[in-house]
Amino acid sequence: MVRLENISNVSIITIERDKVNALDLGTISDLHQTFLKAEEDTNSSSIIIQGSGSFFSFGLDIPSLLESNREEVKNVVNLLLKLCKDIYLSDKITISSLNGHATGAGCMIAISTDYRFMTKERAKIALNEINIGL
Repeated sequence: MVRLENISNVSIITIERDKVNALDLGTISDLHQTFLKAEEDTNSSSIIIQGSGSFFSFGLDIPSLLESNREEVKNVVNLLLKLCKDIYLSDKITISSLNGHATGAGCMIAISTDYRFMTKERAKIALNEINIGL
């Protein structure tokens, strides 16, 4: 699930999925649609992306990917890349509020924003999915 709040002229997007905010196709799709909605909001000048709980996002939901066929995995990766591109090319100021670890796809989303702020001491940001060939 992805939640959108508007406070003053700021759109705040919160990723809320399991305890580590792992990203499956549904969550990435919801995040992308929510981002586009925030992007179109003329009352908002900036967009903050954050995770719920103690993780920004642990990255792709690997167990669900292992159960997916090649086409489904391709769809997940393509949508993730489109999301990151749209964040990167946004006309609004984009910020990642890293309330915890941002690994793999979570890291990709974070580095797509204009600014990243670590709000938790000792949080890690890493592209660790290379260790399993993704």
